[in-house]
Amino acid sequence: LKYFKEYVLHGTGPLTTTGLDAQIFTKSSIAKKNGLKSNDLQLVQVLIGESSNRKKGADNASKYFNWDIQKDDTSQWGFDKPISDDEIAKSVMAVIMNVRPQSFGTLKLVSSNPFAHPAIDPGYLQNEEDLEVLMEGWEMLEEIYKKEPYKSMGAEFATFSQFSTRKEMAQYLYNNYLLTIYHPVGTARMGNLKSDKYAVCSERLRVRGFSNLRCADASIAPDIVSGNTQ
Repeated sequence: LKYFKEYVLHGTGPLTTTGLDAQIFTKSSIAKKNGLKSNDLQLVQVLIGESSNRKKGADNASKYFNWDIQKDDTSQWGFDKPISDDEIAKSVMAVIMNVRPQSFGTLKLVSSNPFAHPAIDPGYLQNEEDLEVLMEGWEMLEEIYKKEPYKSMGAEFATFSQFSTRKEMAQYLYNNYLLTIYHPVGTARMGNLKSDKYAVCSERLRVRGFSNLRCADASIAPDIVSGNTQ
């Protein structure tokens, strides 16, 4: 209510932004090598510091990302220099998203009970080139944040000192702190039901095995798009 009132009365405050203030859609060298026509990287800058209270910020991050950040708080890791609560409050977080991963997972029913949770295997990192895409995204962001206007503002790019190489750091982050961006597709992919064994729906969106059932949402896309699916 505090921020809503500020925005209505003065046009200022956190509600003046979506929180996703800058985005870059670009290609990695992997995408170029593989002949991908669209981008495979989406780099997003988001505000991370809403309060100098580190615990409050961690609680909010845990809620938004469905991640126990209190237990695995990356801000407590060994940086090149100590980071204060005030710096955390004034920091920004940049997210590297591989929007065209070559790895893919599965979603399977575990029983005929419609209320039973399905078995979901995201299949992260089955293809090693996905890690290379992440590394390139990190290097792109580092190059951006070390240039103007960030440089003249005194901005610093925090790096982790506990890793001997960037690849080691990327592998650890990718294996332990990988997050979904909740834009999945393909769980009810459309295709030729006779020749495509993975197709759930026909080209007319008729569900395999049913005579009067169609599916029409993002799940029918055979492949993920190069951005948000909403």
